[in-house]
This record gives sequence, C-alpha cells and structure tokens, in this order.
Amino acid sequence: MVRHMNIMKKSNIFVGSAILFICLLGSIFWYLSNSKNGKDKDTFKIGMIISKDNVLQNHDRGIKTGIEYALKQEKNNPNGIDSKIMLLSSDADSINTKTKKQLQHMIEEKNVKVVIGSSDYNLCNLEKQIANEYNIPIIVPRNIAVNGTENPNRVHEQLPSVKQESQFLVSFIKSALKAQKVTVIYELSSEYQQSFAQNILKSAEKNKILVVSTNAFVADTKNYGPILSKAMSENPDVIVIAAYPSEAGYIIDQAREKGITIPIVGPSSLDRYKSLRENIKLKNLDNIYYCSLSNLNSDDFIKFAKTFKEMKEYNPSKYELYGYNVGLELVSALKRSSINKINADEFDKALSQSILQFQAHPQLFLKKIESGNEITEPFTYSDDL
Repeated sequence: MVRHMNIMKKSNIFVGSAILFICLLGSIFWYLSNSKNGKDKDTFKIGMIISKDNVLQNHDRGIKTGIEYALKQEKNNPNGIDSKIMLLSSDADSINTKTKKQLQHMIEEKNVKVVIGSSDYNLCNLEKQIANEYNIPIIVPRNIAVNGTENPNRVHEQLPSVKQESQFLVSFIKSALKAQKVTVIYELSSEYQQSFAQNILKSAEKNKILVVSTNAFVADTKNYGPILSKAMSENPDVIVIAAYPSEAGYIIDQAREKGITIPIVGPSSLDRYKSLRENIKLKNLDNIYYCSLSNLNSDDFIKFAKTFKEMKEYNPSKYELYGYNVGLELVSALKRSSINKINADEFDKALSQSILQFQAHPQLFLKKIESGNEITEPFTYSDDL
C-alpha cells in the first residue's frame, strides 16, 4: 500500500512537472510571438517580386538597390523617421500559381503594406491584381492598363504612361519629322506593345496623321521581309515599331538591308542600346528614334550617380535612380502618416501626396541613333500634349 502511494505520488509529481513544463514552453512561445508582433508594429514592410528573366532581373535588382539606398540614407538621417522600414523581395520564374502564392504570403504572413511593381510588364500586372485584391497600394513603373481600361484605386504610376509616351512620339513625328503617313509594326504577343500601338493609332488620328497600315508579328520572329514589304507598299514617311530590342533589331537591320532609309521610331522599350544593337549591323544603326524615361546626362542624374558610387562603388543605371525615387516617396509618405495607426486609406493618401511632390512634372526624353552613335535630342516632354 505504501509502495502504491509512493508510485502515485511520483506519478503526480511527474504529471505536475510535465504540465508546468508545457505551461513554461507556452509562456515562452507567447512571449516570443508577442515580442515579434511588437517589433512588427514598428516595422513598415515593402514587398517586391523580382523577375528571373535574364534582362529584366537586372532591372528589378537595380530598382531594389535604389530603394535600399534611399532607406539607408534615411536610417543615417538624424531627423529621419523612428520606425524601421524593411524591403522584402522574392524571385519569380514566371507568371504562375506559385508566383501568386508568393505575393499572397508576403501580404498575409509577412504583413507587407505596399507592393513595388516589377519592370516585367506581365509580372507587374499580376502584382497589381493581387494588391487590388488585398486593397493595399502598389507603385508601378508606368501605366499597365490594357485596351483603354483604367487602373483601379491604390495603383500609383511612377513614370509617364503609355498614352503619354505615344503622344510624345506622335508630336515628334509631326513637328520634327514633318511626317504625314506612318505604318505601325507591333508585337502581337505583348500586351504592353499592343497597348502602345493602340495609343499610337489614337494619337495619330487626333493629330491628323494617316496610319497607312498596321502589321502584327509574334515574339521570336526572325524573318520580317514580308511584313516590311507590306508596310512599305503604302509609301509611309515613318515606320513605328512597337517591340522589344531583340525583335526590333531584326526589323531595323532587315529594313536597312532592303534599302528602306526612312526614320524608324519606337517606344521606351527600345531604350537599351546594347541589347538593340546585338541584331543590327553597325552600318544600319542610323535614323532611329525612341523615347527614354530618363536623361543620364542631366545634372540631377550626375549628382545622384556621384553620391551613389561613393556608397556602392559602381555606377548606377536609370533603374537604381527609379528605385531611389520610389524610396524617397515611401519615406515621405510615412512621415505624413502615423505608422503605429497606419491603415490602407491613410497611407494611400499620403503616398499620392508624396508622388505628386516628387513627380510633379514627369518627363520623357528623345534619343536618336545616328551613324551608330546614341545621342539625346533636345525634344523634351510636355504633359500638356
């Protein structure tokens, strides 16, 4: 009997100890969880999906670096905001269910408050859709509405839109090139290029420029002889190419080889000189025009590049500059709002005000390739177009 009571006693002690241990573990877990949540309340999180495309990945990483550079400057600023700002990024192979889950995980689990759109047009469109579903702001590189539709609320366009870009180029075609007839060659498999081509048609009609033909092709086409023959059958004054550098290079090279010497004009997607010339013989790099979203010879960029290089030890591109401006806008928006009581409406309003402050007069610049050399032409953008 005594032995039985001792066993019961030991058993009760064991059970009690186990319960105490479990309670202690629970307390530790609760403390750590609440401690982490407490820290999260003082951390403003920014989300970004980075494209794994060979070219676009460098663009997105440049944007990320620019944002981080701006945030680091703010951290070192004695009069900066007290709250911690964190940029969370994740790579994406393509637009698929996995990518969508990556974005949802950022918002639901990581408590991301704003999304930065990728330079990949299709990926940026997906980011826009997810941000809209969760009713949080997204900053996009440019207008990503397709076929004339409007972007939903909380979508903040950082750069001139596709519509503004087409108006800029049509204005140049009319006033500088004195053209009356144009032909348009565009990539059918790209929503961005389709949108640009449609806006060119609308702007040309408004400016009484006759579009004599439109000619579509799919990505990775190599032979553009039939398309160029059809395009030139109506004797246009200018060829407008809505394409990316790889395909545009083939079109330009084959046009010049066929003896077509008229001006060739394209969107800012052509503003990658090294990529563009890969498929063009040097002798054919002439009388080509496209718009650019930045002027790397401007005083503002030169000043930015100097301070950036001192910290990062390499020369920035326009993508680092774009990211840097986004970072400044985010910091400014956080200063306008209360981070501890932040909500979507409050921050969205503050972000709109900050973007207006930093991007009051968005500009486009014209670049020309003449005898193989890329130069910036003195034809600047006016938002009164």
